[in-house]
Amino acid sequence: MAVFISHKKEDESVAKQIDITLKAKGIDTYLDILDPTLIDKTNITAKILDGLNKCSHLLAVISSKTSESWWVPFEIGAATKGDKRICTYSTIPIASLPDYLTMWPIIIQISQIDLFAARYLKDRLVLEKSYKSYEAASTMIQSASDFHRLLKSDLGQR
Repeated sequence: MAVFISHKKEDESVAKQIDITLKAKGIDTYLDILDPTLIDKTNITAKILDGLNKCSHLLAVISSKTSESWWVPFEIGAATKGDKRICTYSTIPIASLPDYLTMWPIIIQISQIDLFAARYLKDRLVLEKSYKSYEAASTMIQSASDFHRLLKSDLGQR
């Protein structure tokens, strides 16, 4: 179980800060720093989907630049289809976010990454105790819903 950190190139420094914070807490991450000039679009898509398949959670960094990205919404859509646990780290006011992102927990301060990490670690413990493999655990729709509901509660959101 790892956390896929979705971001636009312009938000790389925020994504790296989140990556460092999660790794310091013993959480595996997938942070793709791609040079799109070196890889054709087919390879990028395959690489993203492969990374998502290895992850149980997606944390999307959303900023004013994200609206110019095709990849971040693609990653969120693929994570939704794959029943991943999804969370947004927003550097813009929540009221500016697309409505669909409010379905999931929204982090607005770097210190709240600690709440995400704590909820992730509890979630991982439950999944590891209950299932022999991540593949079996990732099909549990209610588990993802429970993660979202509990993290939203941790963050004081409904």
